Amino acid sequence: MVLNLATKNGIPLPDSACETGLSTIPLLDERSFPSWQTDIPRDYARLNVAELSKRISSAKAALGSRAVIPENKMSVVQKNRADANKFVPEINTMREALEKKILQWQNVISKSRNSLDAADDEISDATYGLDPKKPDDKKKIDQAEALFTKFFKSVEQEYDDYAKYAAAIAKHVIQLNSYKNPQ
Repeated sequence: MVLNLATKNGIPLPDSACETGLSTIPLLDERSFPSWQTDIPRDYARLNVAELSKRISSAKAALGSRAVIPENKMSVVQKNRADANKFVPEINTMREALEKKILQWQNVISKSRNSLDAADDEISDATYGLDPKKPDDKKKIDQAEALFTKFFKSVEQEYDDYAKYAAAIAKHVIQLNSYKNPQ
């Protein structure tokens, strides 16, 4: 397979000449490199495009004008590298959208927890239309209050668990920012 790369005098153009504005990185900086192009020597894979172009030029100069350097593999490497770099902006956009969605989720959890607290406060002061001065009504009010307290405590725990879960997810998504973009 032969790919057409932008070249000048047989030397690939620098990243700045690329229409897409993408830059390239040494292959070993690509996370998935060990699983593909395994026959490329490690020292070769460490090179950035400028150094690689310089070495190709030096090899051509040393071999003379009649020599032909097999560029098919390097064309594939450069194309694969450019293809991999195309995903970075989209992944960053998705991460930012996920951060916003998690924040919205955390806000809803917080609002829900606050409304539950307000409902608990309102019900804990309720007499349910009964007379708390009458012993039988007082007993019923206390029983109802105990049932509602038990209910509110269990739902409060659910909201607290959701809040912890959302915070843990948010922490991991935010940590994605700490990964250095190789571009």
